[in-house]
Amino acid sequence: MNPPWRPAQQCRPGSDTLDLWRIELVERAGDYDLLSAEERQRFDRLIVPAKRRQRIAARAALRRILAHYLGGAPGELCFEYGEHGRPAVVGKSLPFNLSHSREVAVVAVTERGLVGADVEWKEPERRLDALAERFFAPAEWRSFDALPTEQRFDVFYRTWCRKEAYLKAQGTGLSFSSRRFEVEMPDPATRGDGPT
Repeated sequence: MNPPWRPAQQCRPGSDTLDLWRIELVERAGDYDLLSAEERQRFDRLIVPAKRRQRIAARAALRRILAHYLGGAPGELCFEYGEHGRPAVVGKSLPFNLSHSREVAVVAVTERGLVGADVEWKEPERRLDALAERFFAPAEWRSFDALPTEQRFDVFYRTWCRKEAYLKAQGTGLSFSSRRFEVEMPDPATRGDGPT
């Protein structure tokens, strides 16, 4: 059986590139056993079984991926958390970031600098105009508002992911307003399919 995680691209040790791993959030035998006591307690408190399974699968895959780089056993990795909850492996300098949405997750890993990743499941029923007006910078909102209706859905999600990934790379989460900075708006002519 193929693992539910695989490298979308992989860098060489010491290079300036990053690895991006795509994870299908399917719980595997042994996933729960890889978790620390604190992780088990946190995930056991989740009421919705599907969300609990997805979180367990994501954290277990993250542990396996980081062990791939650092050596040692995935279950032996210890995490510490920054002021806004950003995890790091205790005693190691390997920037990484995990994001998940429904059945898919991504992990970005690099040996140099900060890294952020975000994945979002595209939900057709969301009120995108209201969200864009509230969370996009004023110039981003004006560009978005000027788009034809049929282009807004894809551009919204791609812009949202860029902004979330930037905030996660900075380690601030939503404590820093997403309206206070701009990202390059994606070209509406290029579309992404599936999760963004």
